[in-house]
Amino acid sequence: MNRGPRVGGVKDPEETSTTSPPLAVLSTGDTFVFFVNSITFSGSGATPLMPSDTDWIPAFSVVELLIAPRHIDSALMGRILNVKCLRPSTTHIDSFFQSGIENVGLPFTAEEGSRRATERRELYPALSKDLEVEKTAFLVKGGILTHAYMGEIPVAEIDNGSQTDMALLANPQEYVKVCVGNMPSLSQCDYIDIKMDLIKTQTNTLSVEHGCAFLDVAFALGAVNLVVFFDPRWSNRGSCYRAIPVIDTNILFAVLKNVRSIQDGFAIVASVVNGVPLKDEMGEEITTRIALEKEAGDDDDDDDEDAEQTANILSLKTDARFDDGFLALKIKVTAEDTYTSRDYKERAPNSSLSIIGLGIGSSKAYPFAFDVVCTDPGDNIPGVVQAFMNRGLAVAGGISRKRKAVKMCL
Repeated sequence: MNRGPRVGGVKDPEETSTTSPPLAVLSTGDTFVFFVNSITFSGSGATPLMPSDTDWIPAFSVVELLIAPRHIDSALMGRILNVKCLRPSTTHIDSFFQSGIENVGLPFTAEEGSRRATERRELYPALSKDLEVEKTAFLVKGGILTHAYMGEIPVAEIDNGSQTDMALLANPQEYVKVCVGNMPSLSQCDYIDIKMDLIKTQTNTLSVEHGCAFLDVAFALGAVNLVVFFDPRWSNRGSCYRAIPVIDTNILFAVLKNVRSIQDGFAIVASVVNGVPLKDEMGEEITTRIALEKEAGDDDDDDDEDAEQTANILSLKTDARFDDGFLALKIKVTAEDTYTSRDYKERAPNSSLSIIGLGIGSSKAYPFAFDVVCTDPGDNIPGVVQAFMNRGLAVAGGISRKRKAVKMCL
């Protein structure tokens, strides 16, 4: 077909493109406004928002959302997001930290989160009424929380066997403070609230006391990252910050990376200063030969050969201060130890966590403990935390790697 003579020069392909910029782009860390009413869950001609087998979703849960755009008229008014359905996710929040805290994508202060939301409102006017500016989520790295510690547990909630769970059900809004002091990233309050059932979930214990004890040790080692939620309205009932603690077992057991070999009742351990292995004039790594200890309860009258065979407890001092001393990891290193306990029926253990707590049976487990070692041996505190480390625990989402599992026992 003859279209006639060409008029003008050859057009630039970019000039002829009909692609227009997107009206909205969602990003990690966005907090958006979402209204829920009775019509949301049931109504004539309406599709239920929640799955039919789900009556409620606990606060601080990971959920999966199906989001669709609204009509263009709503988008022009600043409301483009339409949440079609939501359901609890099978992925646990710990799974998002497997590639490192830097790759999670959340900001590191509430102010940074607010700034991001403000900029995105200006960049995408269709999100101007969907995005929340004041209420934000952000991360606090464990490396700056080494002086943080758990506050007092409410008296009514101190664990007394099975009564603890009933107390939590009767008053589910009780929180334990994380005392952080004056920190630039937490400028609004000097403490953070953590819900007590979250403490048990994130440490996989049945006891709030045991969970707090474990978190205290993990804080001192810089192994607790916090997912923090900020809402200025919460300050009327406590802190304006509420958080989910995520324990990084790679940091918790970092001292084990210095062990080079175990043989003949001794461990060969690299000498390290500020996390850097020392080397001699020849560039060879400087190591220390540490004798293994016998397990508590072993017969002290064993001859030297038998004692060498049964000595399988390695004690490694860390540089983490705790009370008047330093934390030391004591762990069984030469053989598997199978641990069994009473049947665990209260709730299933969280498979994505590295920690399994009091009353949960575990196989192929290695007992370990954190002691406090002081300058005066008489001031030492053995077994601040006693637990079990498990190998090969499956991680939610189909990922499998060596994980650590512990049984809290104070």
